[in-house]
Amino acid sequence: RVVREGKTVALLSLGTRLAEAEKAADELEARGLSTTVADLRFAKPLDSELIRKLLASHEVAVTVEEAAVGGLGAHVLTLASDEGLTDAGLKIRTMRLPDRFQDHDKPEKQYDEAGLNAPHIVETVLKALRQAGSSTPVMILTARDAIPDRVAGLDVGADDYLTKPFALEEFEARVRSLVRRGQNQPSPILSCGALSIDRNSNTVTLAGRTLFLRPREYSVLVLLLSRAGQVVQKERLA
Repeated sequence: RVVREGKTVALLSLGTRLAEAEKAADELEARGLSTTVADLRFAKPLDSELIRKLLASHEVAVTVEEAAVGGLGAHVLTLASDEGLTDAGLKIRTMRLPDRFQDHDKPEKQYDEAGLNAPHIVETVLKALRQAGSSTPVMILTARDAIPDRVAGLDVGADDYLTKPFALEEFEARVRSLVRRGQNQPSPILSCGALSIDRNSNTVTLAGRTLFLRPREYSVLVLLLSRAGQVVQKERLA
């Protein structure tokens, strides 16, 4: 079942981490990332229809579960691979218990050590966006004003960090600044006629058909399309 609906990030929870997924969604929404939270309840049988819909309509999908490798995350990855759902650039991350012994302790401390609490989910989403070269600007609005918190927020991929309370004028100015930066970013899409390259997902299409190139062929094609209409010296292609 879908607990809340968004457009950019999908959090697929199995087990008792649902409350943490909802907390993470609140934090992501505060950072401008529209987030869906789904309570899957069962790994088998897999709700393939719901998962397929979520993967096809979101930029990032994260599974969160209290299981080791081979659980819900593995099933979702297999479904996405079999149906080609990652071919268009979807980023999938799986969060699960570490594959090692954990000392007995209070549950909240063990979850924190395992990296399955809300801050870890938020960090996973931001890293996935930045590693894939997403141009979506991220601003953190928070009451946490300590220097380590600011550094951590920027290091995981945020473009700006604003602490509460803040003046509305400053917030609006920072938003305008982020928008200007995004406008100055080169487009990840290169195209020439029916030929197109998406540098975020490293996919090449010709008249809507995906081409599978060797790494060297891909590099040469990117160079040529980025300089369309210009003469490229033979030495640049070596």
